[in-house]
Amino acid sequence: MAAIFGFANYHGEGADRLASMARSMVHRGAAEAQIFKTKSTSIGSRAIQRCHSKEKVQVSGCSVGDIRVVLDGKIVNAASLCEQILVDGHPLVGASNAELVAHLYRSCGESCFERLRGSFAIAIHDLSSDRLILARDHLGHKPVFFADTAEGFFFASETKALLAADVVPFVIDMQSLSHFLSLRFVPAPFSLIKGVTKLPPAHIAIHQQGKTSLHQYWQPSFATKMQQSLEETIDGLEHKLHDAIASCLPDSGVSGAFLSGGLDSGLIVANMSQALGQPFDTFSLGVKNDSDEVPIARLVAEKYGSIRHESYPSDDVVRLLPEMIWSLDEPSDMVLVSKFFLSRMAATHVDTVMSGDGGDELFAGFTRYLGVRDAQYYARVPAWLRNRIIAPAMRQLGGRKGLSGITGKLLWLTEVAGAGELPERYAEAVEYLRFRKADKQALFSEESWRQVADVDSSQLLAEKVRNSDAEDPVEKLLHTDFLTRLPEHLLMLDDRTGAAHGIDVLCPFADKELVEYATSIPVNMKINGRQAKFIERKLAERKLPIEAVNFQKTGWSYPFAELCAGSLQPFLRSVFADARLIKDGIFQQAAVDRIISEHGAGKIDHHIRIWMLLSLEIWYRMASDNLHYEDMIPWMETHLASQG
Repeated sequence: MAAIFGFANYHGEGADRLASMARSMVHRGAAEAQIFKTKSTSIGSRAIQRCHSKEKVQVSGCSVGDIRVVLDGKIVNAASLCEQILVDGHPLVGASNAELVAHLYRSCGESCFERLRGSFAIAIHDLSSDRLILARDHLGHKPVFFADTAEGFFFASETKALLAADVVPFVIDMQSLSHFLSLRFVPAPFSLIKGVTKLPPAHIAIHQQGKTSLHQYWQPSFATKMQQSLEETIDGLEHKLHDAIASCLPDSGVSGAFLSGGLDSGLIVANMSQALGQPFDTFSLGVKNDSDEVPIARLVAEKYGSIRHESYPSDDVVRLLPEMIWSLDEPSDMVLVSKFFLSRMAATHVDTVMSGDGGDELFAGFTRYLGVRDAQYYARVPAWLRNRIIAPAMRQLGGRKGLSGITGKLLWLTEVAGAGELPERYAEAVEYLRFRKADKQALFSEESWRQVADVDSSQLLAEKVRNSDAEDPVEKLLHTDFLTRLPEHLLMLDDRTGAAHGIDVLCPFADKELVEYATSIPVNMKINGRQAKFIERKLAERKLPIEAVNFQKTGWSYPFAELCAGSLQPFLRSVFADARLIKDGIFQQAAVDRIISEHGAGKIDHHIRIWMLLSLEIWYRMASDNLHYEDMIPWMETHLASQG
């Protein structure tokens, strides 16, 4: 992990701007900044200072001839690539990742990124052609943002660095805001700050002679399917998964794993044990109710002899929100909470930790995939019956109070089925618990709505579904998630909550080679009848206790819905009576008040929308005034005091 930053084609005083960018990202790399300068182009990095390794600082920058490189991340096939590169007739043994990239770029130019495997954000300054190249890894684990301004071209790992260096003024990007409200993430190339672009996964940006161009160097494909038996496919998956996990293990330093009750994290632990041959740390988060996953996680930990760390957080989560949002550099949903607590727990023991994110996208693990498939059949029910009788009846019986009961599930199914064809149905499924177009029209002020009325988040997702090369409907949805939710939500949360605590969070299920293998597996091996993750479950039967194989994972939960309906009502009313998003004319007071009141009265479950609005308000205050999260403490305490 590191922070990268810099500029090109800038002829002003650059030292102060570089210092500001470096200082704002000290959490991503506490080591002293390393900067390579020329007259108009400078690139720099801050490397992490490891707490549990003999090698305290990881090299993140280098200069080789006329090539300068700074890098955030890990190239997992570095050793094999170094053997292929000859320097003065000898293999490039023991080179840093940055040095490897420099030599690889010298030998094969921009195509070098196709040969890399791992999680990375890279900046290369080629002095011979005076061009700056940015690259983001295949699945988009590592972030990089840029602003192409009249003064020059600036880039950084986080948008707060660009604001701290006064590269762009803070103006919220209304189109990105609209997408966030519907999708719970900001899809690349958008960012919430006007004038700032998020480099999409598997893309490079080239800035030369004052012009910037983007090129895609890889994309996942679901078009080609393997023709082999189930057992042969499981054998291949076992090999690919073990290779992906073993490749992620650090050359030096201490590594551990997040361990829930799910198949993904369980298989990571099994393979880490095989690769390491010695005990390592595992980290499990529990809740004190029937959905607690710690007992299942404990069975896996005991089978493989890991050093168990278990936590049942009792923190005041709302009070921690400014710190969590500041670490993310953008607002998010409640998945943030578990990621933040896990990284905090792991940081006291390890330098790197593995997460199971990506497994659900590989093997169709999310319930919405089956739900959207069901909606395809449910759409055969006559529209008049669905819309005039079933939907009103479900609403009357409390269907809008959540998805846990039959009325909520049937109302969801009815509305998804009525959205149109598969692409539109999937967009409706994603937006259902968030802000659909009518919800946003009610929320935005009249002036703001004029700016975003034509922004169609549904079509953004629907186009991804339509353009997928997959034949099966479910795989079209998997393909869409690979391009959107996985990089800009789950992997983003892993990277930035880890960075906030000084550790690398690695995701072997988002390994390029494993992904290419998994996308070639026929869909009937991923979903068998109504059993999702079928082939992964078959692999788990070889590795995990049977209780873990059969366990129905629910995920770690925080009782925000109940709190919003009870003790947090005064706090929420106080915050949004003082909301800058409302005072600045972006949202309407009446719409926000209605959302809070309806949830408090038990009419509609709005807790996901409330969390999004609350995290958005906190982010907006910090970003607009370039505040550190500690600067938010008085504001938060004032409003928390309203609870009495």
